Amino acid sequence: MSIRALAALIPLALAGAAGCASTPRTHVAEPIPSPHGTAEAATATTSEFTYVYRECKGPYTDIVPVVEEMWAYALTTGVENPVIHVVYYDDPETVDPRVARCDVGFERPEPSPDEETEPAPIAAPYRVRTVPSLEVVSLVVKGPPTTTWECYGTLARWASENGVAIDSGAPVYEKYLGGPGTPDAEFPVEIRMPIRDAEREP
Repeated sequence: MSIRALAALIPLALAGAAGCASTPRTHVAEPIPSPHGTAEAATATTSEFTYVYRECKGPYTDIVPVVEEMWAYALTTGVENPVIHVVYYDDPETVDPRVARCDVGFERPEPSPDEETEPAPIAAPYRVRTVPSLEVVSLVVKGPPTTTWECYGTLARWASENGVAIDSGAPVYEKYLGGPGTPDAEFPVEIRMPIRDAEREP
């Protein structure tokens, strides 16, 4: 199963949106059926954020220990209630899962103007990067984070039906909305697929 999207459905989403305007249609969150029950689909503009992350290589189903590591590391840097992000770069259907790349990290809150302390220094193997604001299609689902890929086809199909072109060359982002104490069955994850910029359309 594709992490970037179901192999047959990403091309469908691209073809279904051929010739559409660069500005995505505006949608309120729409409840739609998914393999994880009813999910909330929408187009959205994400906020820029800075995160501390670790580069990973290997089967995407093996990231749970890294997620737990990043939660623990976030607490040592003074970040309370860490928000975890996972960025998937490769499609395991076309790339050997043993070398599939992803980043796992946590948001680093921006210091308030009246704070005098500097953010805790970050040392290897951890890194810091800023993700810019993106136009995306998003789907909020509930269930074990290692199975969210089951809903990628649902989001790709919804995008196609709504005339939105997914950027098949961009990473797929996941934002974990639950925490260490959230039961797997109820764990909320937001899947984000960037929308293709009309200026870069072939």
